[in-house]
Amino acid sequence: CGSGATRAAGGMLSPLGEDLHPPAFLALGQRSLSLFPEFVAALEAETGAEVGYRTSGKLEVAFTPEEAEHLRDLVERHSAMGRDIQFLGAAAVGDRIPSVRGRAIAGAWIPGDHVVDNRLLAAALRRACDLRGVEILEGATVDRVDSAGGVVSGVTTLDGRSFLAPRVVLAAGAWGASVGGLPRPLPLRPVRGQMLSVEGAPPHSEVIATARAYLVPRVDHLIVGATSEEVGFREELTPEGQAALLNGLLEVYPDLGSRPIREQWVGYRPATPDGLPILGEDPELSGLIHATGHFRNGILLTPITVAALGPALSLIHISEPTRQ
Repeated sequence: CGSGATRAAGGMLSPLGEDLHPPAFLALGQRSLSLFPEFVAALEAETGAEVGYRTSGKLEVAFTPEEAEHLRDLVERHSAMGRDIQFLGAAAVGDRIPSVRGRAIAGAWIPGDHVVDNRLLAAALRRACDLRGVEILEGATVDRVDSAGGVVSGVTTLDGRSFLAPRVVLAAGAWGASVGGLPRPLPLRPVRGQMLSVEGAPPHSEVIATARAYLVPRVDHLIVGATSEEVGFREELTPEGQAALLNGLLEVYPDLGSRPIREQWVGYRPATPDGLPILGEDPELSGLIHATGHFRNGILLTPITVAALGPALSLIHISEPTRQ
């Protein structure tokens, strides 16, 4: 449970840093970010678990004139909309991260970005489900969604078991395209991301991102991500991918090269052709509710996805399709 893209993520909550497009998608991400404090507080109170949520800020670092120009454009566009983002010169970046002094030429500081430990978040959500009497069947692969007369009736698993249900939420991530019984194939594909982490307390508290890697601090280790590879469901780590991550780490912190590697892993982002998530009830199959295609922003969009799907899930009978 939660061992796919959820476990593989870095836990950054960064709608501005990700520069989400179009504007409506950025607004969705910002709204979801604003819901996180209440969402986390309720989850932690119910489960007694902590999920590593905090406002960390994010520092984008440029090492080339082209990267600096990109950051300047990012800051100008969002500043014009009244958003809290600041352009930093080389000296200011060096003051924040002494190890890049003399090499970094510009930066962008986003003080309102947050971070959460996605693995702790998944475990807490699992605990909340247990407390509420939700039954989770691990290792049960759904073969198809069952329906009759344009209305969902349940699902059937690969081993032939059938489960009756008036509503089905399709939240299979990158594997959603393989589920049968849908009105149309879902336009989903996996985009592989390789990641790693290194042992030891991070030398910074904020998230740091460059054009080659992002660095997410945890209490006793540092997460380094992530490649973006169109290779399908190939689970292997590659020397090329891991080298790119290590080079991205050492570009920011040359002195961390002697630290032990703690973990190396792979995840699959669920990507759509336009990069936007698929949310809401299916327009052709009543009771089928989509929650997929979040690509790089699944953790960020968790609260808003719940809020968006809540009304459809609470209905006893869905008489007509709602807008997707």
